Amino acid sequence: MSPILAYCGSFVFLGLGGSLNAANVFAALVVFQGFRVSLIMIPASLVYWAQIQVSLRRVADFLLQPEVTAIASIPVVDGVYSSRAALIFDSAVFKWHALKSVESAPKDS
Repeated sequence: MSPILAYCGSFVFLGLGGSLNAANVFAALVVFQGFRVSLIMIPASLVYWAQIQVSLRRVADFLLQPEVTAIASIPVVDGVYSSRAALIFDSAVFKWHALKSVESAPKDS
């Protein structure tokens, strides 16, 4: 049911009782606003609760996994790496490119 219909219905019954004045109308509006906020929070809290349950289940599943005891290594047979390796660097050298200093860079004139 729409909140507007609830407001209208309540004010009709309030008016039929003969006590429809500004104090009663504003007090009723404050009460309805309080109900509206709390009623909006019920579906939102159900969604949050479902998300919390999923997250806790995932964390529990992760923490209950068996410990990893061995680190995978590339097998070496007779000094030659196995062909099962995805990537092998043999006698590789890695170097960062040197940046030119600010003084030696050409100036725009």
